[in-house]
Amino acid sequence: MMKRPLRASGKQFFDRAMLFRLGWFALVTASVTLGLFITLHTHNYPYEVILSATFTTVVAAQWITAILAQKESEPFLKNIRRSLSINPWLWGGISLGIVLQTIALYLLPEWFHVVPPSGEIFGYVAIALIAIFLLDEGYKWVEYSKK
Repeated sequence: MMKRPLRASGKQFFDRAMLFRLGWFALVTASVTLGLFITLHTHNYPYEVILSATFTTVVAAQWITAILAQKESEPFLKNIRRSLSINPWLWGGISLGIVLQTIALYLLPEWFHVVPPSGEIFGYVAIALIAIFLLDEGYKWVEYSKK
């Protein structure tokens, strides 16, 4: 995607496949995050803990989406080495995002109405992120297999 020539200025930027992909990614992130919220609420975690977990999940899901979006229609796992090396600037951005998320959770939690998550809560977040990755990657495999 990064090595393709620029599109003509009059050509449509968002095609149907890209819009469906964006819609799927949004639906998956929202559904998994809602599932996490309901699960934690059902287990009687305090609201601030639930908010911290869902906030972290939504932020990290954006990192996953950025990584998967580097190859427009080819799955991430098809060629992992290429997937990881397409855009080296992405890793700087994700690293900065991790620093900012750490600041939000541990240095300025009152600004975001969150509390620093425990290891157990990070486990729930990790499970949610794995689900998001697998569902998004699965969509790309289905899309790829149709070619």
